Amino acid sequence: MDSYRFPFYPCVYYFASILALLILLSTAPTKGYPITTLSDETTTITSTEGDDSQSLKIRDLPFASFIANPCSPGTSRSTDRNRSKAQRQSFSITFFQYMKNYGTLYKQDALKVINSSTIEDCSSLNLPNLPNTPTHQELLEMNEEGALKRIYSSLIMHSAHAYFVDHQYLTFGATCSEANTDRERNLAREAVILARKQKHMACMTQMILEELGYTPDDTNAILDEKFTNLQMCSRRALRDCQIMLSIVHLFDVISNYSRSMLESPQIN
Repeated sequence: MDSYRFPFYPCVYYFASILALLILLSTAPTKGYPITTLSDETTTITSTEGDDSQSLKIRDLPFASFIANPCSPGTSRSTDRNRSKAQRQSFSITFFQYMKNYGTLYKQDALKVINSSTIEDCSSLNLPNLPNTPTHQELLEMNEEGALKRIYSSLIMHSAHAYFVDHQYLTFGATCSEANTDRERNLAREAVILARKQKHMACMTQMILEELGYTPDDTNAILDEKFTNLQMCSRRALRDCQIMLSIVHLFDVISNYSRSMLESPQIN
């Protein structure tokens, strides 16, 4: 596909229109969307418990194409390191306003999922976040390029985890009791919606990296991450809780970091 560039002002309008389109897509019906599991299981399951489970690379799972390229074909553009300071500021303001507003909104959506569709005490459990999930302070201590790349990779990885919640339900849902089947079915449906929201946020992060003249990191390392199939419903419940809690944390960090950037002299 030929790369192309937009003049400054039309490109800002284009960027804003893509934001609106992705917001609509993130809440669209999820029928036909594939799903995923989790990479590092050491926080929720011991190695002995996992001996009878199969590890799968993300690249071998049905949703791998969504992770390899979070943007729809044709939305990615070549990088341009010759943007003026005013152009970079305009792109950054549009991007961080989107991330602040929708990070806050999606955090509330994820909390509702935890309260309605995870194990009863999930919200009170002190489970660690998924590996390599940034904190607000860590992002503030990075330069702009490093922080955006960290957000990008974490959104993609969390999206993959959420897709896998659904994949596990479709594969092993029969292992649940009737009551737990309803809960896990609801969680699987909501997890795909959250996965898509994170994927679209990752796409916007990829686009802003390109517009600012940076090169987004290759997703091959993420595609080589391994997730573990957990056949028993009871064994999936704690891991699903951990995934949802980490998603809430990530949305919160992204929203707070974006707010900090909007208040920063470097883009004002």
